[in-house]
Amino acid sequence: FDSVEGRGSDHFLVLSVVAKDCGTPVPNVLLDHRLRTEPGPQGFSSRQVATTRAGVAWIRVPTNVLLMEVTTRTEGFADTRLRWEPPLGQRIPTNYVLRLERAVTLGGQVVDAEGQPVVGAKVVIYLEPKASEIRGAESHEFDSVSAVTGDEGRWTLTRLAPEVIGRCRVSANHPDHQPAESIDLASAPEVEKALRQQRNVLRLAPGRVLRGTVVDDRGQGISDARVVIRFPASRETLTSADGEFELS
Repeated sequence: FDSVEGRGSDHFLVLSVVAKDCGTPVPNVLLDHRLRTEPGPQGFSSRQVATTRAGVAWIRVPTNVLLMEVTTRTEGFADTRLRWEPPLGQRIPTNYVLRLERAVTLGGQVVDAEGQPVVGAKVVIYLEPKASEIRGAESHEFDSVSAVTGDEGRWTLTRLAPEVIGRCRVSANHPDHQPAESIDLASAPEVEKALRQQRNVLRLAPGRVLRGTVVDDRGQGISDARVVIRFPASRETLTSADGEFELS
């Protein structure tokens, strides 16, 4: 196939996404497009595109590209990452057919400290990176995937290739609770089995109340100061007239 090496005028990668088992085009696949065009953290940029009803996406390849990643995110198929580094001699094609593998369905339930279902909890699965698993431009590497619990605190997710599940960690969080303990599936095969059977239970710890006072350099309380907590979920409040605040 034709290819580009990051020199000359900008090009487009025409990406065709099909199901590996039957060759049928996969429409509306969300694609995370990540570029590095200069050294350092400031050289990165990202955007999202999606495949058409015919399973095709046009992805711009800048002239000065140093690294390009395209990661698929669609329910039912394993997240798949394409990665090229032209300075290392890795040629970015102008046409590429990506054959997505069917994913394994994982699932379970999130409960609180008393065993009651928690609706709206976020279950997050992280993948421990392993460079030796990457062969060529295509891999099933990802950073994290997530699902939100519905009725009765239950959730399912069908986006992981079977061979990466053993390298994952799973946890859950909710704004009104402390996060569940992160479980490393490499050392907990029974949890992986329960996830595959969609009967794993993640238990959130009781919520805690954070109290404090915001003061100036003279020790005087500051009213209407904005206090923000970013993790596990974003919460904020304003201080009282004497600078005190409370967040739960």
